[in-house]
Amino acid sequence: MTLLLGPIAILAPIGMSVLISRPVDGIAGLGEVIKALGTDRPRELAPATGSYETIGGFVMHRLRRVARKADRIEAAGFIFEVVDVEGFRINQLLVTRRP
Repeated sequence: MTLLLGPIAILAPIGMSVLISRPVDGIAGLGEVIKALGTDRPRELAPATGSYETIGGFVMHRLRRVARKADRIEAAGFIFEVVDVEGFRINQLLVTRRP
């Protein structure tokens, strides 16, 4: 399976620290996303009961409801923001490392 990560965007508002963000398809496998992000806290993203396999499933599991555009969660030193939703499926997320 190919990791579905987009190009890195660097956001640097004047007077603030640099934030690095990248778009991620909601159907990207959770294991692949963990490796690509290089988090030192992967257990915060891993399912305890096997209830999800994708990054979109992880976000909905944490929200405890169907995701809506602009929903955000924080985990493992990252902010996961929902960019696009179609029905019950997250199409795209924006993942930003917390400063």
